[in-house]
Amino acid sequence: MTHSADEAVFLGSRVVVLSKRPGRVVLDLPIPLPRTGASPEELRASADFAALRARVTPEVKAAAA
Repeated sequence: MTHSADEAVFLGSRVVVLSKRPGRVVLDLPIPLPRTGASPEELRASADFAALRARVTPEVKAAAA
């Protein structure tokens, strides 16, 4: 579990964001990033990573508010 969209996208194969109480799923997103062949720096610099992080970030912020 994390509250960091960047960390969730980087480490996860799937990101699930829950709302505040009562906890409901507000986002269930598979993370189809390659897990081999790219350095962490290359992965974080990729357009796919940026797009996924941009999709997850507002949901995480809204759930934390």
